[in-house]
Amino acid sequence: MTDSALTDAARILDGSPVPTFVIDASHVVVYWNVALARMSGVPAAEVLGTQQQWRAFYPAARPVLADLVVDGATADTIEALYGGKYHPAAHCPGGWEAEDFFPTFGEDGRWLFFSAAPIHNTQGRTVGCVETLQDVSGRKQAEIARCEAATAIDGGAVSTTGDTCTRP
Repeated sequence: MTDSALTDAARILDGSPVPTFVIDASHVVVYWNVALARMSGVPAAEVLGTQQQWRAFYPAARPVLADLVVDGATADTIEALYGGKYHPAAHCPGGWEAEDFFPTFGEDGRWLFFSAAPIHNTQGRTVGCVETLQDVSGRKQAEIARCEAATAIDGGAVSTTGDTCTRP
């Protein structure tokens, strides 16, 4: 890729409304777009060139989904960190998707749906990972309200796991 093509690609990602970051094979943040900086409150300048992508999501250092993709982590490893809240990406071999609640995002926390896809070189070797995020808090809050209403009517308990009612 030429320098001009890389510059154009960075401009495209910066203009994207989808919060996105990219790490290289050494887990170093090489790209952090404006949308992610706005959503997370973590400016690109604080994480570029570091292995601190976790700072936007967790109070202490731990792997994010992109780190696990770069490492070629097994489903067991991903399960240990995301406890049933993940699945393989439908249209991206080697990619994973997850949904979770992040209490440190915003004032009241945020539900995020995130996808991580490997970046391969021409020889097929994983050289990095791109992770995108969507704030799905509105949808999750509506699901929780629906479940709580159904629970009040039916007298049942609201489940905190599975595909039924969930809450942070």
